[in-house]
Amino acid sequence: MRIHPAWRKAAVTACVVLFVVLLPACGDSADDAATTEAPTATTEAPATTEPPATTEPATTTQPPPATTEPPATTEPPPATTETPPPATTEPPVTTDPPTAQGMVRVYLHRDELLGPVARPVTGDPLATSRAALEGLLAGPTAQERALGFGSEVPVGTRLLGVRIDGGVSYVDLSADFESGGGSSSMSMRLMQLVFTATQFDSVDAVRLLLDGVEVDVISGEGLIVDHPLTRAEFDLESGVPLILVEGPLPFATVASPVRVHGTANVFEATVQVRITAATGDVLFEGFTTALCGSGCRGGFDVTVPVDHVGAATVTVYESSAQDGSEINVIEIPITLT
Repeated sequence: MRIHPAWRKAAVTACVVLFVVLLPACGDSADDAATTEAPTATTEAPATTEPPATTEPATTTQPPPATTEPPATTEPPPATTETPPPATTEPPVTTDPPTAQGMVRVYLHRDELLGPVARPVTGDPLATSRAALEGLLAGPTAQERALGFGSEVPVGTRLLGVRIDGGVSYVDLSADFESGGGSSSMSMRLMQLVFTATQFDSVDAVRLLLDGVEVDVISGEGLIVDHPLTRAEFDLESGVPLILVEGPLPFATVASPVRVHGTANVFEATVQVRITAATGDVLFEGFTTALCGSGCRGGFDVTVPVDHVGAATVTVYESSAQDGSEINVIEIPITLT
């Protein structure tokens, strides 16, 4: 079919116009597609910028503080260093004695005359009294025996009990106490018991019990003990020396000045005192006066300064009214410091 040339020209022109019109529109849509894709491409970049989140090393840097907690673990040393000082400072507290340690006298006999020796003790008055009585029953040491000390208390005598009430010491001994010996032996053992028990201010007399029973008479000698016995009852007994030195005691260690004390029943109450060194040198010589004498017993007490260190002897005696000789002599070996 043949087309009219004018229509063909008009159709071509229309096609050209249509192409020209559509071509920009197509370009715009292509451009839009390109530009819209660009944002999506660029918006994904922030997602890829998550490395900051991977920069959590900043949080991993917190371990150092956690590992630096050793300062907290360094607190134990102060705690442990505080404990030792109190523990080491407690010895001075323990040196504060709850009970006092001291010395008591145990009365034995020497050359058939009553004579005290020393025994160390620790405890309250009742425990101290018990310790003194136990020391009496134990008898003299080898050193004391060598100096002439002995005891009339029978070996094997036991202390069953002791109590102090109203100035009286109730001493309970086993029945061995009254076994053996004559009247002089029985009298001496009673003196030893009474003088040992009454050395304390809280005791004036002794009531004797044997096997738990208060006794009125002991031994076949018939010695009457039905009442509390005092020292005064023995003052005129032959077994009590006219000069009884109660300090210093044999083998004691003594510092200057030396205190010499005891009781005496001597002419004009005059008691002579001499202290000599082991070399024989006289360190002191003088006298003191007892509170009573010439038929009664009184106490004497004198303090003597001595400039000497080492072995020495304290001699206490009476000068005879007839010829001035030394009589009633008591010698006590000591060590001066």
